[in-house]
Amino acid sequence: MNTAEQIIASILAVTLAIFLVLAIIAVVMVIGILKKVKSISERAEQITEAAQEMAETFRQSAPFTILRFLGNIADVFGSRKHKDKE
Repeated sequence: MNTAEQIIASILAVTLAIFLVLAIIAVVMVIGILKKVKSISERAEQITEAAQEMAETFRQSAPFTILRFLGNIADVFGSRKHKDKE
């Protein structure tokens, strides 16, 4: 192998080593980002489940809440009528 071939082989080896190191760094960074995305998605799933449970609770208790609200309104207006008559 002559000198020119050795120089080209050395340049290619160094370039390959640089790209290999950069690829390893990039893979490590991507893995870190994916872990953060996973934790964010798990937290979002927990929030969604809590919201679904809350909505189900409201749906089950809504008729009673409306009746209680209407009863309170009737009490307020009923007590006003009694006060007006007296």
